[in-house]
Amino acid sequence: MNTDFHVEDFGARGDGKAVDTLSVQAAIDAAHANGGGRVALSPGSVYLCGSLELRSNVEFHLTGGSVLLASSELSDYKIIQKGVVQMDEPPSEHSTALTGSLIYARGARNVSISGGGTIDGNGHKFVESISGSRYWPRKNRIFAIHLVDTESVVICDLALVNNALWTINLSRCDDIVIRGVRISNNVDMPNSDGINLDACRRALISGCNISTGDDAICLKASIGSTHDGRSCEDIIVSDCILSSSSSAVLLGVECATAIRNVIVSNCIIKDSNRGLAVSLREEGTIERVRFQNILVETRLFDEHWWGHGEPIYVSAAPRNTKVGRIRDVSFREIFAVSPRGVFLWADREGRVEDIRISESTIRLTSNSPYELCSMSDIRPVLTNGVFPDRIAAIRVHNVKGLVIRGLDVRYEAHPYPQDAEVFAVSGVSEFDIGSKLPNSSRPLVSSESYRTPS
Repeated sequence: MNTDFHVEDFGARGDGKAVDTLSVQAAIDAAHANGGGRVALSPGSVYLCGSLELRSNVEFHLTGGSVLLASSELSDYKIIQKGVVQMDEPPSEHSTALTGSLIYARGARNVSISGGGTIDGNGHKFVESISGSRYWPRKNRIFAIHLVDTESVVICDLALVNNALWTINLSRCDDIVIRGVRISNNVDMPNSDGINLDACRRALISGCNISTGDDAICLKASIGSTHDGRSCEDIIVSDCILSSSSSAVLLGVECATAIRNVIVSNCIIKDSNRGLAVSLREEGTIERVRFQNILVETRLFDEHWWGHGEPIYVSAAPRNTKVGRIRDVSFREIFAVSPRGVFLWADREGRVEDIRISESTIRLTSNSPYELCSMSDIRPVLTNGVFPDRIAAIRVHNVKGLVIRGLDVRYEAHPYPQDAEVFAVSGVSEFDIGSKLPNSSRPLVSSESYRTPS
């Protein structure tokens, strides 16, 4: 019989000073032993905790006004992994990095995290130093929510704030609903992603408001999560407001098997370093992806962040392994205001194909220096990933099967030269812009070599 389990009945103090991990965990264990139940945090209380393991048939409920505060002491975290997230830059020695989890589950079923309360990742406690607009985090950080091999997951109506690492990180989970979640992390904190789904299946993300210092929503199929050939598939993202120092929505970079059957619709993207990104750097396949009815506003952040303000970005190139293919990706009813145009790029033919852009508007406007606007960014890759390039509303390289319909292009402000093109294409085959040319006063096409259908 399901019932409520109040953490105070198990000794929790909720004063934000005493560590309440054991008491809260005891309530979770009791609910599980009961066959299921709701573990409730009380309004007006702050529960300082380390790792909490969520168990099957348990709802972890943060009542409005309650706060679950992450401990800053690594010794309070029992669930530790090595090398999950590494940064390639000093001052930290990330080869020995340890990653903890505040809320964790493995192999559970029918779990939920709900309520109007707040999960506070205590992120400022994980900052080692600050340099300009960039925070350098401690090498040991924590996920706010980390679920692995878990089925029937609901995360709803929460606020998750001040996280120093991936906020909601689900790996190999099925049948997921993430609804009405607000995530607010410091935009200068690297790796503070919003929602990461790694080799997950059948997921619905809706009605979320996310602002992060890394990708707001990321879908991937990492090598560590796909050892049995599992893919990331059947994902819907809708009705969200997103802001990111990196990509608002990213498919990839990690894709050892496949990311497929994805719909992203009815979203607003603001103040993001990159808008909609499909980026392949491993030997898997990204396919059958639909982006529709999305407002995108990008801007250039610090050059350390991947991206240069592209509203739509599709690229395939090797990082340290073989590279697969991106195919059958469409963008429809996209309205973009950005310092850079659409970027479609592959290091060789055959890796990006069947891309369609229709009924969309690209407004290029920027107060950023021309030198930044004229740089293209394909990081992470084996060689230098940032290089001078031609400015165009649509920059295309080594793409097969590009279809453009109903495109409106406008250059609206400094620093764009008068001869900046609508299209700059090279190494492109089967390029179809139809009988109606894009609406723009700029030169239409600059081409090094492209082939139209015979």
